[in-house]
Amino acid sequence: MIGKDAVREENTGMEDEQNFEAHIVKYDFAMKALWGKEKMIVQKAYDLWRYTVDAEADIKRMEKQCEEQIRKEEESKTVVEASGGDNAQDMEGTENTDVRRGG
Repeated sequence: MIGKDAVREENTGMEDEQNFEAHIVKYDFAMKALWGKEKMIVQKAYDLWRYTVDAEADIKRMEKQCEEQIRKEEESKTVVEASGGDNAQDMEGTENTDVRRGG
């Protein structure tokens, strides 16, 4: 985003645009002031920008969820290791045991 105190850099436009004057306006103002193709271009640019912002937020959210899942799995692994093994080894030979009857 362009900061509120942004300063325009001179001589950065195309050669035929050197005498143009640029102004930063709010989206709603621009949409009311523009017509035809200019309005369609601004709308498309805004839609693409909005899509990018939303996609970046989704990626950050998913990364956070993945990090949380990895942290939980590591904590769980640490608890299992601290208990002296994993449940698969502890349950060896009990495949046919009915725990409701106590074996």
